[in-house]
Amino acid sequence: MTAIDWPERIRRGLWGEDLALRRHRYPVGPRNTWSNLSFALAAVWVALSQVGDVRLVFAVALLLLAIGSAGYHAFKTTFWNNVDWAGMGAKMSVLVVNGIARNAEGLALGAFTVGVVAAMLIAQHMHFDKVMGGLAIAALIPTYLNGDALLATVSLVCYALALLAWHADKKGWRIIGLYGHAAWHCLAAAGGALLFAAQQG
Repeated sequence: MTAIDWPERIRRGLWGEDLALRRHRYPVGPRNTWSNLSFALAAVWVALSQVGDVRLVFAVALLLLAIGSAGYHAFKTTFWNNVDWAGMGAKMSVLVVNGIARNAEGLALGAFTVGVVAAMLIAQHMHFDKVMGGLAIAALIPTYLNGDALLATVSLVCYALALLAWHADKKGWRIIGLYGHAAWHCLAAAGGALLFAAQQG
């Protein structure tokens, strides 16, 4: 049996909580792990409060992200890292499709197909911050043109605060403590759910 390289797992991602706690047990980052419940809660909210079949596709993408990101922060392995990125790809690509082709016939199947393909591609190390940013812009523009602009702005604020928390975690800002990346999860979950709602008009 191969010994676990705990220092390597702790360093993966360079998340503030992991580096501060240096846990040699699972979950490696407890706050970063449990905060992914926010994506699961967002999935339930979308499924119960929104309309149309695409809401279920988006809810599944959010659940994949909740599971993948929780697994990644708990175990810090390449496998779970890929599942995490697959969830991010699925979530953002479904938002893009729903924003561009809202109310189109067969949209749920189209969103599911695009989500699966994007998840597979991004999980295979096409995971660049620029790709995620590009998908976010592609989802926001049609929402501002055809959806609820005010709600889209609230979503954008959530994403901006999430990005600030992400950078605060990376920079080790004391004000954020061990909760920087956990805050990223919670704010990104809220931003995604609100953006989907904004696309409904």
